[in-house]
Amino acid sequence: MKAPKEYKGTFGIIRVTSNQRTRTFTIRKIGVDGKPYAKYRTIRLSRIDFNYYDNYATGRDWAQLLKTNEYYEL
Repeated sequence: MKAPKEYKGTFGIIRVTSNQRTRTFTIRKIGVDGKPYAKYRTIRLSRIDFNYYDNYATGRDWAQLLKTNEYYEL
């Protein structure tokens, strides 16, 4: 398992942890005050999509993914 990746923006921080066995990601939104306020998990992704997000995704890509219905809230 890789270490979580963090992306900073005006909203605070998005922390993303990959699970290679299930090809999913856990996404945590952390406010500017440092407190987590939302947790999401992606649906199972294809190998190509998973590899893209795991290696090349930016903070904008994660923010865009959260605008789709390819995740569920935990």
